Amino acid sequence: VAIEIPAGRRLDAITLVSYENPDIFAMSFVGLQAGSPWLDGLGFDIAGYSLMGWTHIQTPMAGVDLLPLIQSHANPPEFTLPLPSGIYTMLLEDVDTMIGYSLLYHVSAVPEPGSAGLILVGAIMLGRRKRRTRK
Repeated sequence: VAIEIPAGRRLDAITLVSYENPDIFAMSFVGLQAGSPWLDGLGFDIAGYSLMGWTHIQTPMAGVDLLPLIQSHANPPEFTLPLPSGIYTMLLEDVDTMIGYSLLYHVSAVPEPGSAGLILVGAIMLGRRKRRTRK
């Protein structure tokens, strides 16, 4: 699965909405890499050299944010969250069975550095105005 996070946006979370595997004890692999196409192997041939990180998912994990789990198995250099704009590729697979899954990608606007400054200036001006009216 290739996803593109547009300029001015960031990827805050990837929530596992649902996961279905006929084997209730099985786990599936989730890998994440920067760029596209998928550069690593498949199945038992995944070497991990191109991965940003990985995790396993299983049935009782619905509602879990996968990004921190993927980050916990990061290959050096480790990445920071949220992920900046760019193209990312995810591999979701199970080598023994067919799986069903649903993911929700949480993308938000990158806060502009100037916005915080404007809010601070506005707060200072309001504070000064209130002091003047009290005198």
